[in-house]
Amino acid sequence: TVWVSDATATQTLTADMGSAKVLYFYWLTATTSAPENAPGTFTLHGSATGAWAGEEVLLMTVTNDPPWSAGERRRYNISSPGSYQYYRLTVTAVAGAASTAPPQGGTGRITYDGSGSAYVGGL
Repeated sequence: TVWVSDATATQTLTADMGSAKVLYFYWLTATTSAPENAPGTFTLHGSATGAWAGEEVLLMTVTNDPPWSAGERRRYNISSPGSYQYYRLTVTAVAGAASTAPPQGGTGRITYDGSGSAYVGGL
């Protein structure tokens, strides 16, 4: 599964883990065809309810992440993890000049609590 954020507007990707899980880190992987569209400035929030109406908790902010290589994979550690059913990645800027090339070959993964993985495109 591929999810590409472009530079035209803020993009969000929400993952429902099915039940509350502690997320200690997550991986992002750039597409092979348009790595310039990989996230450059983004936040990760956790929510117990998924309402996204102010109850969510900011877990991480990344600002001006450097440009990515095609297919590059990066790990982001969460310094103060909590247990949430919903996680939301909000991308406000890409790491390079946005491309109109069709996305190909990207993947993503959230790994939680050492007990398994939930696969979600782009996250």
